[in-house]
Amino acid sequence: MNDRESSKSATELFSTLHERAKELSCLYKVEEILSNFNLSLEEVFRRVIKVIPPGWQFPELCQARITYGSEVYATPDFEETPHFQCADIRVHDTVLGRILVSYRKPTPEADSGPFLKGEVKLIQTIGERLGHFILHQRLRQMFEEMSEERRDVTEAKESWRIALDLLRNTDQNLFLRISR
Repeated sequence: MNDRESSKSATELFSTLHERAKELSCLYKVEEILSNFNLSLEEVFRRVIKVIPPGWQFPELCQARITYGSEVYATPDFEETPHFQCADIRVHDTVLGRILVSYRKPTPEADSGPFLKGEVKLIQTIGERLGHFILHQRLRQMFEEMSEERRDVTEAKESWRIALDLLRNTDQNLFLRISR
C-alpha cells in the first residue's frame, strides 16, 4: 500500500467516523428531548424535527416531517422529493404516524439510495423511540385519571361516612332503618 492509498483510506475512515458521530449526536439529542415527560407531543415533535437534519450526511439539503394522526410537523419550507426515507411510529403494532427524512436535491448514491446504512437505522430508531414516548404519555395519562377517580371515590365514601356517623349520633332509629 503506498502513501496515496493510505491517505485515501485514512480520509475515508475519518469521513465514516465523522458521519457516525453526527448520527450519534442526533440520537443523543432525540433522547434528551424524549426524557422530558412534561413536554406536550406537539413540542416533542417540533424539537425532534429541528435536531434531525444535522444528523444526516448532507444537513444543508436535509429536511424532515413527522405525521401524527392528522397533524403534520415539518422543517421550514418542506417540499416533497423523490429522495426520501421513512419510518413508522408505532404503539402496540398500530401505526400512529410516520417520520420522513428527505433531501431537497439529488445527492451521491450511498448504501440505501442517497442514505447511509447508519441513517437508515437512525430513522428507524427515532420512530421506535417516538412510539415508546407516546405509549408512556398514554399510560401516564391513564394512571393520573385512575388516581383522580380513586380520590373521588375515597372522598365520596368519606362524605357518606360522615353523614352516617352524624345520623347514628343524632337519630338511632333512623340510622338502624337505613342500615337494614
